[in-house]
Amino acid sequence: MAAALRWGWLAPIAALGLLSLWLRPLLPADETRYAAIAWEMWRDGQWLVPQLNGTPYSHKPPLLFWLMHAGWWLFGVNDGWPRLLGVLAAMLSGALTRALALRLFAAAPHIADSAPWLLVGTLYWLGDSTMLMFDQLLAACVLLAWLGVLRWRDGARGGLALAALGLGLGLLAKGPLAPLYVLPAFVFARPPQLSARRAAAQALLATAAAGALAALWLLPALHTGGAAYARALLHDQGVGRLVDAFAHALPGWWYLAILPLLGLPWSLAPRCWRALGAALRAGWRGAPGPRFCTGVAASTLVALSLVSGKQPHYLLPMFPLLALLLAHGAVEVLDARRTATLALATAALLALLFVAVAPRVFARFDLRAVSRVVAAEQARREVAFAGVYRGQFTFAGRLRRPLPTLSRAQVRAWLRQHPQALVIGEIDAADGSEAHAAVAIWPYRSRHFAAWTAASLARVPEALPGDAAQTVNQGDR
Repeated sequence: MAAALRWGWLAPIAALGLLSLWLRPLLPADETRYAAIAWEMWRDGQWLVPQLNGTPYSHKPPLLFWLMHAGWWLFGVNDGWPRLLGVLAAMLSGALTRALALRLFAAAPHIADSAPWLLVGTLYWLGDSTMLMFDQLLAACVLLAWLGVLRWRDGARGGLALAALGLGLGLLAKGPLAPLYVLPAFVFARPPQLSARRAAAQALLATAAAGALAALWLLPALHTGGAAYARALLHDQGVGRLVDAFAHALPGWWYLAILPLLGLPWSLAPRCWRALGAALRAGWRGAPGPRFCTGVAASTLVALSLVSGKQPHYLLPMFPLLALLLAHGAVEVLDARRTATLALATAALLALLFVAVAPRVFARFDLRAVSRVVAAEQARREVAFAGVYRGQFTFAGRLRRPLPTLSRAQVRAWLRQHPQALVIGEIDAADGSEAHAAVAIWPYRSRHFAAWTAASLARVPEALPGDAAQTVNQGDR
């Protein structure tokens, strides 16, 4: 029974991951885009610079793509391995959370038993583990760094090296966001035998080592990718994303507003709020474990709130700290066995939800059929995309070359230059002029994809009207 309590939380993570693998395809636009980037790197033998539709992709570092490649090297190219990476990262995060608890709360081993179950019982955290995204991987890297920092605090050998490794991998997983989670840990876990100046020097050394690890990729990638890639990676995705986001810009209070929603179902229970309050008070009084969790979580929350771009999954690496605080404060009201029972009920509820929505919802997101058509057509004639192409067809169709991209006003002129070609684009409805001019239509979310040829557009003059002042740019990707 003790072993089941300590490690049984692995089972619902694995079960839900396999259920997701069975019930749904890769979801656009994020999952299909990341799979497309990994496929293009694999196809073209380009390991340094991520690329999407033949163009360098500066939005993310390469660690997740490299992990996809590792699985493809072992098992062949498939869509199952990439979708299991989030599951494996969540399992690793649970194990590292347990290890963190044993360091922070050595006198209370039941906290180590409860904390992974609290993660599994959090709907958002568990659901995210089934996604092909970067944040479960980042969370595992951050937890590894925190564990190294605590080993440094306790005087154990290799603590700073482990912290540098975790932070360096975090930089390769998610770029400049990683230090926001890790650097506060050096402040709240300063070894008592070290002066503030010496501790700061050692923390700076570990941070520099992490940066050197990331630079082993960054410097060759900047050289290979060229000036435009370097500018986009260093400025737009660094300073730009942190200070003046081009996307997801939200007010500073936004994270506080959504945290209760992300904490469901635990946030519905008053006793959980009482337990969290008790842990926060213990941290305020200086108890080492709660102080570390509270200080790092609060510092990270403030830092993320000051960052211009905000997304719910940016909070994911903080969930283990909140789980540790909740487990610490819930000693008298929520023991490990009860926590495990409630977590299993939450996992079962999420699994039932998956089964219920799969037939109706996921079918509208399944691009495998249209991707196969695009691949087959690309093998025998030119195929272009009208609109902003996000790699929706690239991996599922295993496309062998990029798709030229056009504005809608360019479609007719481009087809006049390529009379045998095919153009794919999104349309709002299946009964408008663009649909009537299409040679094929596929449902997609609340809209549709349609395919046009020069001959089919000639039959419907009002569809996709051209712009005489618009020039055709096949290289516009």
